Amino acid sequence: MPPKWKGSYAQDLLYRDLRDGTIGPHMTAAQAQATRPEFLEYEDPDKFEEYFNKMRQKAIVAKDLSKKDYQGLMNDRANHHPIEPFSEARGYPRWEGSDAERMLKEHVASCSYKDFASPNEYWQSQEEFQVFPLKVFRKHIEQEERLVKFYRYRDEKACKKRETKKKKHEKACK
Repeated sequence: MPPKWKGSYAQDLLYRDLRDGTIGPHMTAAQAQATRPEFLEYEDPDKFEEYFNKMRQKAIVAKDLSKKDYQGLMNDRANHHPIEPFSEARGYPRWEGSDAERMLKEHVASCSYKDFASPNEYWQSQEEFQVFPLKVFRKHIEQEERLVKFYRYRDEKACKKRETKKKKHEKACK
């Protein structure tokens, strides 16, 4: 007897494959089923085709909603929050979209910023950084470190969840 489909590891894989394009929009259910061994456990082709068609519709709706949300956000930003490159009130440029932001993100991702003895020394290493006050720059370093830690935590949590589902799936198939 094939395992349950609802909430299964195979269901998650199918949805993820449809969303990221691993399974193309023009593939048939039989072609999609052949892409992963987890799908082959659902041997009844009619049943898998039903699962596949429902999941494809769900992925299409999700992509459309994502596009609409993004378009709405861009429209809102254009109409209500124009980005000014320089703030008179603060006396220094905007951080968002600056070369300093891009460089800091790259350095934090590669941990190369830790080669410096202090944030002050790191701040003095690049002209782009010195446009911002040291206090502001330190806060951006801390913010970027927190963001990297959060991404790592989120990815590990998602990985553990997938592993747990995969183990349950393998246990159910034995």
